[in-house]
Amino acid sequence: MWLEYTSHAQCFLLEPGSLGAAGQALLTGKAMEQGVDGLFLVIICLLFAALFAIIPLQSIRSGALQHLLMSKPAKADDKEEPQSEPAAAGKSQGKS
Repeated sequence: MWLEYTSHAQCFLLEPGSLGAAGQALLTGKAMEQGVDGLFLVIICLLFAALFAIIPLQSIRSGALQHLLMSKPAKADDKEEPQSEPAAAGKSQGKS
């Protein structure tokens, strides 16, 4: 369960960060000053944003994220108590 939480959190942080890095390179003009390297930087940032957006968008669309957020973790107090053995099992083993 924690694996899903951490993977979604990472994707939610990395996707806007990648978009921000691409936007910053374009708005400040560094992408134009660096030529091909700046263009490559913008393309890679947009590619990362697209890749990291797939997992959260797919889970939102399928409803898996809602199920993950609505599920409650099991408490230690809710553990099932061991049941006593049935009377028929006791008789078959020679117990009275």
